[in-house]
Amino acid sequence: MVSTDRLGGSIQLEFFLFSALNPPEFTVLQLNLNFFFVGFQGADPKRTELDRPPPLPPDLQHSDGFDIVLCENNDDDDEVLLAITEELGVFIPYVGGVEHAHVLLPPLETLCTVEETCARDKAMESLCRIGAQMRDSELVEWFISLVKRLAAGEWFTARVSACGMFHVAYPSAPDLLKTELMSIYDLTQDDQDSVSLLAVEGCSAWGKLLEPHDGVSHNLPVIVSFSQDKSWRVRFTVANQLYELCEAVGPGSTKTDLVPAFVHLLSANEAEVRIAAAGKVTKFCRVVDPEIAVQNILPCVKELSSDSSQHVHSALASVIMGMAPVLGKG
Repeated sequence: MVSTDRLGGSIQLEFFLFSALNPPEFTVLQLNLNFFFVGFQGADPKRTELDRPPPLPPDLQHSDGFDIVLCENNDDDDEVLLAITEELGVFIPYVGGVEHAHVLLPPLETLCTVEETCARDKAMESLCRIGAQMRDSELVEWFISLVKRLAAGEWFTARVSACGMFHVAYPSAPDLLKTELMSIYDLTQDDQDSVSLLAVEGCSAWGKLLEPHDGVSHNLPVIVSFSQDKSWRVRFTVANQLYELCEAVGPGSTKTDLVPAFVHLLSANEAEVRIAAAGKVTKFCRVVDPEIAVQNILPCVKELSSDSSQHVHSALASVIMGMAPVLGKG
C-alpha cells in the first residue's frame, strides 16, 4: 500500500508517476502503475492534503522531466498512457476532493500533447470530467489557464485538445475572459486539418453556450469559413454538424449564412462531402422555414437524385421520406 501521509499536490503526483514510468522493463512499468493507482484508491482521501510536498528532484523541476517521460513513450507504451489518462479522470476523491482537483491538471495537460490519438482524446475527456466538477473560482484560475496554454501551443496536438474543452471553460468565465476565449476559439487560420476538424465538432457544444448575438458575431464566421475550407475532410465534418448550429444563431443568420453554406456543401466536388450533406438534408430542413427549404434545398435534392455516386443516392434515399412532412404538400 502506498503511503499517502505526504501526498498532497501535483508535485507528488508527478513524482510518483515519474517513478512508475521509469523502470527498465515494460512489464515492471505496468505493475508500477497498478500499484500506484490501487494504492491511492485504498487511501483515506483526507490524508492526501495534509503535508506540504517535499522538493522535487532537479530533473523534475517545472515538470520538464515528467513531460519528457510522458511525451517520449514509444508505441509499445500507448496502452500505459491510456491507462493513466483514464485513472486520472476519476482521481478527484484520492487527492483530497474537488477543492484539490487542480493538482490533476498538470499531468493531463502534458498527456494532451502526446501524439497517440487515443491517449490524447482520453486526456481531453478526463480534463472535461474534472473541469465539470471544479468550483467556478478554481476553474477560472486553473482550468481556463490550461485551455489558453493549449490553444497557443506550438504543436498541433495541444491545439487539437484545446478545441474540445472550451465548452467547459466558458460558462464559469467572467465577461472579460469570455471575450478572450471567443477570440481564441477562432482557429480557422490553423494550418492543421486535425485542429480544424475538432474546432468544427466543438462548435456545436460551444454555440449552445453563447448568447445569440455572440453566436452570430463569433461562431457563425468560423462555421461559414470552415464550410469553404480547402480540405474536404473539414467540409465533410461541417456537413455533418451544420444543422445543429441553426438554433444557436437564429433564423435570420440561418437564412442568410447557413442555408447558402449548406447548399454549397450539397454541390461540393467531392462525393464524400455530398454524401454527408445528403444524409443531413431532412434534419436541416426541419430547423429552417419550409418555404426556404423548398426554394433552396429542394432543387439540390433533385440534382442529387441523379448524382454520379451511388453512395450519394443511398444517403439521400435513407432520409428522403422524412422530408415529406417537413415540406408539406405544396
